Amino acid sequence: MKRKIAKVQLSCGRYFLSVCGFVLAMEGAPCRESQIPEKFMPKIPPEEMAWASVGGKPASELPIEVVRFFRGDNWTREMLNYVADEINKRIATPGATDAG
Repeated sequence: MKRKIAKVQLSCGRYFLSVCGFVLAMEGAPCRESQIPEKFMPKIPPEEMAWASVGGKPASELPIEVVRFFRGDNWTREMLNYVADEINKRIATPGATDAG
């Protein structure tokens, strides 16, 4: 049986990421992790992309990573689950603990 050290749990109506018993992230809290694939990130409303700008340039003309860096995102359940799965996969694979 594979040991899972990271899991997503629910408390008081909010999901949180627990690793070895430590709460590392909570749904709704600011997230600045840049390595989560776009498919797990919350959608940015098209109307926000239409009016927002970064450094005087329309957000719609910039790479999504740049927009997300300046906009910021909050943790979602999907993001928490992705990170928990990645931690558990990497801990089970010797030498695969570094993302970069």
